[in-house]
Amino acid sequence: MRFAFTELGLDKLYSFASVTNKKSWQVMTRLGMTDTGDNFEHPIIPEGNPLREHVLYKITKDEWQKYYR
Repeated sequence: MRFAFTELGLDKLYSFASVTNKKSWQVMTRLGMTDTGDNFEHPIIPEGNPLREHVLYKITKDEWQKYYR
């Protein structure tokens, strides 16, 4: 995140994982990211596959600076 926000100058970062991968949700939460509530179906995973639906997390540069101070 430090590289993305300080070197690349990005304003926000996104991360996603399958809805079935709750351990990844925990990692994103520990990193200070929040669930956007905008789940989506991954376009390359076939319909009907339990891994198709994904959660979307994000963190803004401002949130990151507050979280990591």
